[in-house]
Amino acid sequence: MSHVYTFLIALLICLAFVNAQGTIFLMGGAIEDDNSELYGALKSCSSSIQPKIAIFCSGAKDMAAARSAYYDDYTDEDGVIELSYCHVFEKYGFAPVFIPIALDNYTAEAYNQANVDLVNACEMAFFNGGDQSRHARVLLKDDGSDTPLMAAVRSLYSRGGVIAGTSAGNAVQGKTIYGEGNSIGYLYHNKMAIKKISDVSLQDPNDRHNHNGGISKGFGFLENYDAIPDTHFDARGRLGRMIVALRETQYPIGIGVDENTAFMIKNGTGQVVGEYGVFIVDASTANFPNTSYFCTTNIRLHYLTSGDSYHFTSKTVVSSKPLITLINHSVQDPSHIFGTYQTTKTITELAQSYQDAVNGKTYDPNGDVSMTFYVKFYKTSATTAYKKAEKYTITNLSLDINY
Repeated sequence: MSHVYTFLIALLICLAFVNAQGTIFLMGGAIEDDNSELYGALKSCSSSIQPKIAIFCSGAKDMAAARSAYYDDYTDEDGVIELSYCHVFEKYGFAPVFIPIALDNYTAEAYNQANVDLVNACEMAFFNGGDQSRHARVLLKDDGSDTPLMAAVRSLYSRGGVIAGTSAGNAVQGKTIYGEGNSIGYLYHNKMAIKKISDVSLQDPNDRHNHNGGISKGFGFLENYDAIPDTHFDARGRLGRMIVALRETQYPIGIGVDENTAFMIKNGTGQVVGEYGVFIVDASTANFPNTSYFCTTNIRLHYLTSGDSYHFTSKTVVSSKPLITLINHSVQDPSHIFGTYQTTKTITELAQSYQDAVNGKTYDPNGDVSMTFYVKFYKTSATTAYKKAEKYTITNLSLDINY
């Protein structure tokens, strides 16, 4: 009986630990100030009327740029006023707290007890866009272990708080992070540079056109989900880039978040909010042959939009949308599959067609990579699609890449 009692106590402790874990709120970048759905979802992660949120602008190039991102509104090229982080979070009822740390002061500020105290008083932490390698450099030691300030952020999460980030602030949340380059460059080079935190760069130094990127250490908040994230996903045609990164990092799941969209993860489930979609790229059963240029078969792909959820343990998608109605039309093979939102257009057209497969070609508009890769999307018996009001959901679509 004592062994049973001990087991039950241990189980309760484990359950309490799991439930104490917080929420990871991955934003895809280019979040519009009027996206009330997204900011409302973030605020709903807290029971406070005015949640205190620590704002890290450490993705910026230096402290002056970090302060400007936090405090200063600006007018974009179309004459639209873009709110600073301070003002946009205040607009949606948060109490933002600026954490004054950047590349030019982190050796002191990552160890400053006053900054630790600021984070300890918050229930959320947000990381800005810019460069994920800067976030890592500012908050992690050379060996990847935590500075005192990073330890405070981790403590915030472990007590049920929220870790949020947009663009680079999203990309840094994996235990292994990657970046720089583009899809066709990754496929062509068929490898990635290994970078140190102290490099403060993810570029491949051997690629003179900067089409290839590198991998390094990140914050690790997605470690329990065996996943790596990416941002601006289909706006910048990053599906190919992610699939190469999955092979290189040996993680089975990639989370590609589109612009003005977020993926909210808690207790093993992620839910989509916002304008566009989230790609779940499952490489757990993929084949990666040893070839001169990148090839793969049997990648599993899910595409989710607002309201859809993904369950990491069962690897299943749940959607409230009705099943799609198939129409009799042919899907053209795209000649620039990694063009802006071209992957989304291709797979959603395929999903509502009687057609079983479509073959996309790669194209380098800069003319630096002359190779052509072929990306085949095809349905299987497990493929299902849903649609409501021009929002699509696709599950278990398969993908191969060859040249």
